[in-house]
Amino acid sequence: YGVPVPALTAKESKKIAYGNVTFTGAAKLFLQMDELGNRVKSPFPMQMEKLNQAYGYVYYESYLPAFLKDYYLEFDGLGDRAIVYIDGKKAGVAERGAEETPIYFSTGETPVKISFLVENMGRTNFGPNLIDKKGLGRVRLRWEYVNRNLTGFDNLALPMDNLETLAFTELPETPYEEPAFYRGEFYVEELADAFIKPSGFTKGFILINGVNIGRYYNPAGPQKTLYVPACYLKKGKNEIIIFESDGAERLTAEFVATPEL
Repeated sequence: YGVPVPALTAKESKKIAYGNVTFTGAAKLFLQMDELGNRVKSPFPMQMEKLNQAYGYVYYESYLPAFLKDYYLEFDGLGDRAIVYIDGKKAGVAERGAEETPIYFSTGETPVKISFLVENMGRTNFGPNLIDKKGLGRVRLRWEYVNRNLTGFDNLALPMDNLETLAFTELPETPYEEPAFYRGEFYVEELADAFIKPSGFTKGFILINGVNIGRYYNPAGPQKTLYVPACYLKKGKNEIIIFESDGAERLTAEFVATPEL
């Protein structure tokens, strides 16, 4: 329209592939939770907002009654993804919007502990679902025509915004099947942008020198890398902490110069 446009001066920033991460320690989430948050008791599960929490995870713990056979779980108001553990073992995953796979269980002569690690995967920001509460709404125990609420919960908010209290121990020979933090290090000679590729991991988030740079979900794809700005790095040794919720296949992650988006 006859308006003079100045010449573009922006250019791509320099990217450096810093190579593989050297992992040095690990910390199981279930052994660290009471250092990361406070337990609150309630008759029914408390949603994240009731715990004065905006993001992250919530851990719930209750007990299944004795003498139940071939029951399954039904969720009402799940926000957004729950990993279910029965008697300390992973029993299944429920995710809002995903195809439902019933989680069946049976109990013996005594009650059995059941726990849920629920992740807030992001809030709806348009339309009629703006009030998008996170965590567990209700958990029901179902069998044919039986429909009863699970009651008696411990609720533990896990915003994951302060991990300084984590106690890391020796790195295991193989990754833990349960949720865990993995600490590693890498070295930087020249400061530049990079991308981290947690190729051996499944789902979780990554901190670089204490800064949360984002979440990864490798099976969901297609993005396989997270952007690491140069301003979060320092010359010499740098720290990386990866929280893996679903169990890593192997402890491998590397810094690359080209993103996989």
